[in-house]
This record gives sequence, structure tokens and C-alpha cells, in this order.
Amino acid sequence: MNLLTKLNDELKRFAKTVGKSKIVRGGLAFAMGLTIAMGASACTGKNPNNTKDPDHTITDPNGDDNPQTKYSQILQNVLDSDYYNGLIEMRRNKTILSESEKRSLEPIPYGFLAKQGFDVNELIQSENEVTSYQFIRESEPNSLYFALNVETKANPNYFTNYYIKYDLTQKEVDDLNMLFGGIYIQAFFFIQELSNQKTPTIVSQCNMSVDAYNGLLENLNKTSELKTKYKDGLVMLVFEDFDEYRPNNYLINLKYISKNKETSNKKTTTLGDLQIVTFDNSGGKVENGLFVMRYPNRFSLYQYEEMKSEKITTFSDTVITLRFL
Repeated sequence: MNLLTKLNDELKRFAKTVGKSKIVRGGLAFAMGLTIAMGASACTGKNPNNTKDPDHTITDPNGDDNPQTKYSQILQNVLDSDYYNGLIEMRRNKTILSESEKRSLEPIPYGFLAKQGFDVNELIQSENEVTSYQFIRESEPNSLYFALNVETKANPNYFTNYYIKYDLTQKEVDDLNMLFGGIYIQAFFFIQELSNQKTPTIVSQCNMSVDAYNGLLENLNKTSELKTKYKDGLVMLVFEDFDEYRPNNYLINLKYISKNKETSNKKTTTLGDLQIVTFDNSGGKVENGLFVMRYPNRFSLYQYEEMKSEKITTFSDTVITLRFL
């Protein structure tokens, strides 16, 4: 019997004592660092202070007295789910969670990753890194974007770097804003259920060695242009394509997400476009569909002043400290 099956059985037992169709909002501080350690052409396509009422709930309006649907079907699925309610009860009843239990609570689009061929059981149990940022672009208020890194252990270890988009109804957008704005734990399960129920557009998908990715992120943060524009630095990169425009030199098109130190589960930051050119001696190349770069500090910004950026609203990403229940 695998871990998820065992966990699901246990959670179903917990769920028998959980009131269904409630949105739970809590104030017991649980400092849970959510950078997961989990987990191919190189590219395709172009916390607030604790709440005072730890038992605060919103009653489901879809009961006998009100047959009209207030919530989206995705949120309704979450509210009615023995599995998600069991996770809530598990969190409430346990002061210390195992790493796999913590990962089961995270706002990761596991359904999408499963459809891409990843073994979600293995991801939850492993120490492979998964980083997820979900955001809405100012220019597309009804689309939820994800920037995702999923690590695969290999030689070398590499990230599959995704940029995906879900089209949302207005009711789904309203639920998303309500859940994250109110610090409801169901916000994280909304993300999981969304990925189970909907199929996104994959805007771009690239494979890149972990060392190359981390090195480029670190060194981009050291460039004078980006240090001047974003004093808090960059937190995430999305690689759109790698073009070997001459031998041993690559033109890399990417997007970046700037950091934002506001202590909020819903915040505004910047999504920008950038081009960089690798030097002859950078060791940058594509091998077996994987971009590697031996010296990720050897590059220059290309047409930086012409790059575009726009405001985005981000929602409780996987590297902040969550406080709930």
C-alpha cells in the first residue's frame, strides 16, 4: 500500500469528525517553510499576523436553506471532499507533521504534474525540489499563471521549468481572491483541485540543470541593472527558449518574477521579460534536450532597455511561511 493510499485512509477516518462544507480560517501559528525538496528539447513554446479566532468558519451556502450555488464547483469540491477535510483535521490534531504530510498541504498543482508523467507519490515522499508561484497578470484578470520548477535526480540533476496558464471563470477568480485574502487553508487545496479538474495551456517548457538555473538566478541578481530596478532581487525565472545563434553562444529568452517583501498572502510584484547572451567560455550548451551552463556568471544582458514588464498579483507561494489553523 503506497503512502498516499495510507494517508488517504487515515484522513477519511479523521474526516468523519469534520464538519463538511466549511471554510476554515485559523490563527494558531504554524511556521511551515514550504520550499519543497521534490521533483525533455530544452524548451518548447514561447503573512499576516495570526487571526484572533482560530475556529472561524464560513458556512456553506449550499445547504437546505439556500439551494443557490455561491461558490465555484472547484471550491465546492474542496468543501465536500473527505480527503481535504481530513487534511484539515490532521493538521488541527497534530503539532508535528512529517515532511510528506507537510507536502500534502502545499499549494502545488499536483494534478498537472501527474498528467505530465510525474509520480506524485514519489514527489511527496522524495527530497526533490518543487517550486511553484501562482499569479494573475494585470493584462489577463481571468487567467491564473504558474511558474513551476520540478527537480529530477539525474546526472546532472535538472529542473523541468514550466510556464502554464489556467483560464478561470469570474466565480473562480472571486473564490481565489477570497480564499487567499482571508488566509483560509482551503486556498491551498483550491490550487490542488484546480489542477485536478482543469487542463492548462503550456506556454513554455524547458529542461535546465539545477546548477545552471541557480547560478543564473544568483548572477542575474548581481547585475547592476536589475539591482537598481529591483532592490529585493528576483525570486523566480521562467525559460522560454535557448537559441544557439552562433557556435558556443546562446541567446536565452526568459521571464523573471521580482521579490516582494510585503507580509501578505496576496501581493503585487513584477513579471518581466529579459534576454541574455552567454559568452563563448560559459560552457552553455544543450545536451540531450537539457540546457547546461558550466559558468553561469558569464553572460550579458541583451536589449535590456527594450524589455517589457507588468504588475502581477501573486498568491501565497511555496517559499513563504504559512500561518493557519
